[in-house]
Amino acid sequence: MARRTKDEAEATRERILEAAERVFLQRGVARTTLENIACTAGVTRGAIYWHFHNKLEVFEAVLDRVQQPMFASLIGLPDEQEASPLEALHRLCACAFRLLTTDARYQRVYTIFYHRCEFAPELADSLRQRAEAVEQILRALERYFARPHNRARLRPGLTPALAARMVHVYVSGLRYDWLRAPASFDLPAHWEALLDAFFAGLVTPAVAQPVPDAAAPAEPERRAARR
Repeated sequence: MARRTKDEAEATRERILEAAERVFLQRGVARTTLENIACTAGVTRGAIYWHFHNKLEVFEAVLDRVQQPMFASLIGLPDEQEASPLEALHRLCACAFRLLTTDARYQRVYTIFYHRCEFAPELADSLRQRAEAVEQILRALERYFARPHNRARLRPGLTPALAARMVHVYVSGLRYDWLRAPASFDLPAHWEALLDAFFAGLVTPAVAQPVPDAAAPAEPERRAARR
């Protein structure tokens, strides 16, 4: 019986968060009330208060379900020498774009965060905590780029701090812009090319191979001419 009660409570919490996602997306966070969420979830306000103290806690739980795993992965980037330049970070960014373009919840939550989250006083503490989390990520990325085998691969003039900022701005900017106007460009079709081009710009270019002179005859032709 205790197990069933716990499962039912967890199911109710999930239903509340699912409803909050939909209402935040539709109305914006500032204009959403707990009554709106309760009606959409088909629960009482008391059921919401059983799990959350206020709307701010609901909002933070909605964000954490999507953002926290990625934050943890960024902060815990493996300390190993990859076969190709910055391979671990490239894989993680690829995972973020794959989720963004295929996972409906990921899309909803980041749309709420970027475009339905008005800077209302009640959200000030939560947004400050998110800003602090971004600073943690930037410091983790800087440490990643500062590892000797990664720093040696950075393009001349790029410091670890600048590279960390570039990654954050590029990934966040593409995510923000596409969610603002998905029809403006086909991110699902092109994110891999965009990401590959970006990472190619971070690292020192490979030594260029000599390009054959198109005007010079090929070796077999030269031998035939000598005969």
